[in-house]
Amino acid sequence: MLENPPFKMKMVGITLGGKEITDYAPDFWLVADPDGNDMGYVTSPWWSPELGTNIALAWVPCTSSEVGTKLLVRLPDEYSESPGVPVAGEIVDVPFRESVTPNKREVQSAKGLDFAD
Repeated sequence: MLENPPFKMKMVGITLGGKEITDYAPDFWLVADPDGNDMGYVTSPWWSPELGTNIALAWVPCTSSEVGTKLLVRLPDEYSESPGVPVAGEIVDVPFRESVTPNKREVQSAKGLDFAD
C-alpha cells in the first residue's frame, strides 16, 4: 500500500453476512469499523452461489483497506438476520475467485510481477 496516498478512500472487495442478496441495491449501505464507527459504504452487493456468501465492492479509508480487515455492514432490514444489527464483513482479494480466463494483470500477478495496490 502507498505510504501517503493522494486519496483518502480505496475500493476493496468484501464478503458479508446476512440473507442472500438477490436484488439490485438502489442505494449505498454503510460500512463501519469493529467499534461501530461508520467509515465507508458498500456498492454492488450480490449473493455468490459459487462462493456461498454475499460479496460486494466497498469504499473504505486507505488506512483500513488491507485484506483480512474485519468490518461491519449495515444492511437494509430485508437482508438483515436481525433488523438494525450490522452483519460481519471482511476485506478480501478481488477478483473474488480465480478467473476461468485470467486477464493480463492476473497472469502477471501470478508470476509475482504485478505490484499495483
